[in-house]
Amino acid sequence: MLIERSHRPEMGGRTVIVALLIAMIAIVPVGPAIAAPSTGPVALAPNGIAVILGQWSELIQEAASDSGVPWQVVAATLVVESGGKPDVTSPTGAVGLMQIRPEHWQAYVNVFGTELKDPWTNIRTGAAVLADTYATWGNWEQAIAAYAGAIDETGAISSSVGDDGRTGVQYVDAVRNQAASLSYFIPGSSQNGLQGADQALRVAMTTIGTPYIWGGASYADGGFDCSGLVLWAYNQAGASLPRTAAEQFDATLRIDPLSVKPGDLIFFVNTYGVGAADGARITTTEQRVVTHVGIYAGNGMMLHAPQEGDYVRLTALNQTFWRTHLAGYGRVQ
Repeated sequence: MLIERSHRPEMGGRTVIVALLIAMIAIVPVGPAIAAPSTGPVALAPNGIAVILGQWSELIQEAASDSGVPWQVVAATLVVESGGKPDVTSPTGAVGLMQIRPEHWQAYVNVFGTELKDPWTNIRTGAAVLADTYATWGNWEQAIAAYAGAIDETGAISSSVGDDGRTGVQYVDAVRNQAASLSYFIPGSSQNGLQGADQALRVAMTTIGTPYIWGGASYADGGFDCSGLVLWAYNQAGASLPRTAAEQFDATLRIDPLSVKPGDLIFFVNTYGVGAADGARITTTEQRVVTHVGIYAGNGMMLHAPQEGDYVRLTALNQTFWRTHLAGYGRVQ
């Protein structure tokens, strides 16, 4: 018997609004409660949420369109570089939202204006640099590394720690995580074998707005339940998983919260009441039952099928309910 049912009272039918918000803001959880991977500096709002892109959304969209760079790549780079703070200057002299170094990129600055702290000048310059690095390397992984100066002439991404305290690989992964939360996926070798997870997340994102159907594991079923969505997405990526959330918990490798990557699985206990379903996994003597699973989408967000009457959606993991019921993280082998 399948074990997924409804999980909690939650507003449904807001798919279009959720998608719009995700397209306008980057949300980064802070504090240790959910222990999501660090993705670089953020601008903190009073409630502990970093709202980055809303203020700069139109400039990002226009600069991306002019340069031919996906807007999500521009936005993700901006978040990682400056946290949305236009007046920041790094110890090495990098300036503004996109952390432009005048001595390196003066030719670009002369095209768009000489005041690097002007957001429009800065964002256009950064987008143009990204376009040029992509033209040089032909893929976003190496192009992003080149943007940070973390690549050598052979195309190898640096494993040395740079001025920002990250290796080139870590920098690329930080931008990748931010872009993933905006539904743009950057594959590549620096993910250490996570290409299958990346592909699973990519196809799972296409189901946003699909109805929750208990027992559903395909479009032919009319929709998905939580583990059915995971099963279907990983099947598309060529991986085999068992059917229920509890079985998927048992079948995946436990990983440290700081090692979580987009495409990894997130498990929750007792989301609709202990013992409410047959076959539930008892994880402790306190009757902690694995009842729900989602896919980590990067940037503190989870893609999942929440409950009956709802739709596949992205949800922020810093919500009290999900923090309280978190069971752990799993990686498909």
